[in-house]
Amino acid sequence: MVKQKRFNRVMATLLTAVMIFTSLGIGQWGIQAAYGAETLSGSGTASDPYQITSAEDLASLGGQTLEGVYEITADIDMSNVQMSPIKSLKGDLIGNGHVVSNLAISGSGNVGLIGELKGGSVENLTLTGVTVSGGSNTAVLVGLVSSSATITGCMVKNSTVSSTGYAGGLVGKTDGSSSDEIAITCCGVENTEINNTGTSTSYIGSGSLVGYSYYGKLNAAMCYGKEVTVK
Repeated sequence: MVKQKRFNRVMATLLTAVMIFTSLGIGQWGIQAAYGAETLSGSGTASDPYQITSAEDLASLGGQTLEGVYEITADIDMSNVQMSPIKSLKGDLIGNGHVVSNLAISGSGNVGLIGELKGGSVENLTLTGVTVSGGSNTAVLVGLVSSSATITGCMVKNSTVSSTGYAGGLVGKTDGSSSDEIAITCCGVENTEINNTGTSTSYIGSGSLVGYSYYGKLNAAMCYGKEVTVK
């Protein structure tokens, strides 16, 4: 009887732990992804992406390490809404042709809507009226692409980038292993100013589309820059 009671207590403890982990949403994508997406509808899969429907939804992802599939479902005006860069994304961000406007974002390094893209894709998203300031690897969409990834159908318009290191309109820097393949297709930057005030010759790369490409194979096709000032 004593052994049975002890067994029952152990099983009750294990069941409680399972319930706690379940309530936290810890699953396929891990605790960080669960925290970053805890207020969003969806499960983060290709068939059921996390839904970003408002400025508050988007801002809630700032500073987070994310995995999974995210989908923007409406145009979003970020006026008067504070947001820090999404620390990193390993997954997909689907813009559905929507516009994110009037975003102001800053940081010390790897600065953009997405600080670091660790693999996956960003597609069909327009960013306009964005002000970005940071250290090395700064751009409007992605500060650093550090693994194989694709960026397709993304636009940057009427924006300003200020950096003390690598700076670009769309991507600040691409860098990964020599076997990584990074494809940027059907993207453009318009009416945007890129200011690189860095003094070190090691960090002065700037460009209308990509500030600097280091390791990895970068393939940019059917992209353009129009009325872009690079300083």
